[in-house]
Amino acid sequence: MNQRHEKHCLAVLLVALPLPLAACAASSAGSGGVPPAVVERLAQSDSYRITLSPGTVKRLRIQMTKVTQNGSETVVPYSAVFYSANGRTWAYVRQGSFSFTRRAVTVDRIAAAKAFVARGLSAGTQVVTKGVAELHGIETSAGARA
Repeated sequence: MNQRHEKHCLAVLLVALPLPLAACAASSAGSGGVPPAVVERLAQSDSYRITLSPGTVKRLRIQMTKVTQNGSETVVPYSAVFYSANGRTWAYVRQGSFSFTRRAVTVDRIAAAKAFVARGLSAGTQVVTKGVAELHGIETSAGARA
């Protein structure tokens, strides 16, 4: 190959190489310019609302269940309980179709795969059981701290 041909090939490569990368970046952000997640601080509160795009909910495989009442005890699957680095306990509560808020809970006891909650949740509230760590990662990457 002559030097001129090599320079031409290099120029074409440098122009063409970023195109697939730009396409990947655009597709990972979601379609139609919808961000995968929006984290906003709630007014007059230390809480944050995490709103996910429908595609992000699907990709993270977020699953939820309703808090139940067993006699006088409030019960959630143990997978709904999140322990922060400082030892506090939380659950992510559904606030809308694709919105979630971290709520402080007090766990009375744990038996098998169930957590019995003394404070913070009431029967019928929907809590996240799968995708809890991912929600926390999204929340903390936006500047919120547990």
